[in-house]
This record gives sequence, structure tokens and C-alpha cells, in this order.
Amino acid sequence: MIPVGSGSDYLKALFIGFVFTPVFFVIINIVAYESHVFLQFKGMPLSIHSIAEWLLLIPEESRRPISILAATLAWIAGWLLAWSRSRNANITALAVITSYFLYIIYLISFWRIPIVIYIPEGITPILASLSAIYTFELVNKYKPKKTIFDRLRRIGIIFPESWKKPYNLPLSCPVCGATIYSNPKYCWNCHSELESPG
Repeated sequence: MIPVGSGSDYLKALFIGFVFTPVFFVIINIVAYESHVFLQFKGMPLSIHSIAEWLLLIPEESRRPISILAATLAWIAGWLLAWSRSRNANITALAVITSYFLYIIYLISFWRIPIVIYIPEGITPILASLSAIYTFELVNKYKPKKTIFDRLRRIGIIFPESWKKPYNLPLSCPVCGATIYSNPKYCWNCHSELESPG
């Protein structure tokens, strides 16, 4: 069964990953350029189709180890950002694969660029992205959840234990049955006391 809203989560993940993977790749290129490491960027503007080619590792120069590393880091960063918005590894993984084929379709249909995918280099960024997504999903699933009180305690702000009482909202007034969407002491409808003092 597909969860409600998974279509919109898929489209959101696909949009974020498809757009931000090239953005991260450009950022990595600029940082490398400033460090006197020359990848694709050599001081001249980069075209969108040439970035897509490099993300697919099509040009020969893009298959050098440092270039493969740069493309892989861009794919991982773009898709972890997409996963952070959907928090669903399966949906994000499907978006990664779709995005890969969308880059290919873009290069073939708009630029008539012949596509040759080199294995294993050409799929290394995809496999690394999928591994990162599922790793982060597992870490997120099993790491202890921190409340705002835990985070404040780390910086020295401590609240009394009575303030940390969990509430399952909405509540129902035991006297009149009114639905209460907060945790007040008195019912908004009949003004009955909802909890004993202390």
C-alpha cells in the first residue's frame, strides 16, 4: 500500500535532487578551483548541459578519480537534501533513479549528445547516493530522539520534570466532552478543572 501523499513527496524529492545536485557540483568545482584543483570549472562559465554530462561522467576528463569523487559528492549532497525533506528512503531512491534518466533524456533530446555510460564509473555516484540515503534513514530511525528539553539541557538550561509531562492531544474534557487542543488547567467550555493542582 502506498502512503497518502507519497506522490507529492516523490515530486518534491525529485525536484530538489534534480535541481540541487548540479548546484552542489558547481559549488564543489568553485571550491576546487580556489584550491588550485581544476575539475570542470576553469574560470569560465559552465553550461547546464556540460554540468549534466559531468554528473553522468560522460566526458573522458570527468572520469579521472578526483572528478568522479566531485560528481559523487554532488550526487550525495543533492539527494541527502532531497531525503531530508521527504524522510522516505524508498521515495528518494526512486527519485534518484528517475533523475539519472532525466539527465540522459535532457542531453539526448535538447542537445543531441550521444550518451555512453561507462560502467562502473558512470553508476558510482548513483550507488553512492542510494547508499547514503539508506544509511541516513537507518541512523535516523535508530538514533535516540532528543526533545527540546534535552537540547536545552546541553547548554545548561534545565526545566523542572513536571514541565516535561507528555500530552496526547487533542484531549477531551471528562465533564462535558469538549475537544481541547492544548493542555490547559481548565476546560474552555464548562470551566471544569482538568488536572489536579501539584
